[in-house]
Amino acid sequence: MSYTQRVELPELAESYLQELTFALRNTTERDGVLYEVRSHLEQAVLAAPPGQQETAVRAALDQLGTVEQIAGTATPQPAPAEPEEVSPRPGMAYTIGLILAIIAVPAAFLVPVVGAALALAVLGWVVFGLRGNRKDNWAPIAVASAAVIIGILMFTLQMPAGPAPAGVPLPVIAD
Repeated sequence: MSYTQRVELPELAESYLQELTFALRNTTERDGVLYEVRSHLEQAVLAAPPGQQETAVRAALDQLGTVEQIAGTATPQPAPAEPEEVSPRPGMAYTIGLILAIIAVPAAFLVPVVGAALALAVLGWVVFGLRGNRKDNWAPIAVASAAVIIGILMFTLQMPAGPAPAGVPLPVIAD
C-alpha cells in the first residue's frame, strides 16, 4: 500500500500507536517502525467489511504483539557523548581574581578600609562572576576572605579606645 492518504483508525489503534511512540522514544528506527505498524493497521481497516473494522484492528494488534515486544526489538539510540572535561588550567578571570586577592592582603595591613573593600570586591567577583567550577575557585576566595578579616581587624585595632586624651582639642562647629 502506498502511503498517500491516511485512513482513520479506531481509537484502539490510535491508543496503541501513542503507546508505541512513547516506548520507541529512544530508538533509532522509531519513525520506520511506526510507519510500518500504522500501515499494517490501515490495511486491516481497509480490508475489513463495513462495521468490522474494530475486530480487524484487534486481530492485527494480536498479530503484531504487545507494545513492549515491538519496542524490545528496536535498536536503542547511542548514548550521547560524554562532555569533554574542563581543562584544569585556570582561566584569565580566575588568575586576575587571585592576583587582586593577594594584593588586598598587604593593602588590608596598610590601609585597612581599602584592603577590605578590595577583598570584598574580589569575593563578589569570584563567587558570583566565576560560576563555572566553584570547587576550583577556592584559592581567590580563601585569600580574599583572609584580606577582609585582616582589614576588619586592622581597622578595629587602629581605632582609639576610650575618650579623647586631655589636651587634644576637639573640632568645634561654628554657629
